[in-house]
Amino acid sequence: MPLHQYGDGEFCTFCLPEAPKEPGVYAMCIGDEIMYVGEAQSLKQRFYSYGHISPRNCYNGGRETNCRINKLILDSMQSGRDVEVWFHACGDRKQFEAALLNAFTPRWNR
Repeated sequence: MPLHQYGDGEFCTFCLPEAPKEPGVYAMCIGDEIMYVGEAQSLKQRFYSYGHISPRNCYNGGRETNCRINKLILDSMQSGRDVEVWFHACGDRKQFEAALLNAFTPRWNR
């Protein structure tokens, strides 16, 4: 299988042990700017997926978002910018995510 457009390149490994196991919404920020907003059934599992890129996710049919976001985090950190992550555990995660996306239109979201 061929690599997808984000599958080839350098990735970083990271973990966020403080990430809640509950469902909810998260925001990645650099300085005062919200760069990415997402939702997950398990916030802890979602960030494990971002921080540990599985080779199968680098190929067509894999999770492009994991590779893309990991690379954006790596690029930011290599350029000296810290990426801060905010978690909000909630049951209405899809509605809350939509409201945040509408209010902020983060650059890393497509």
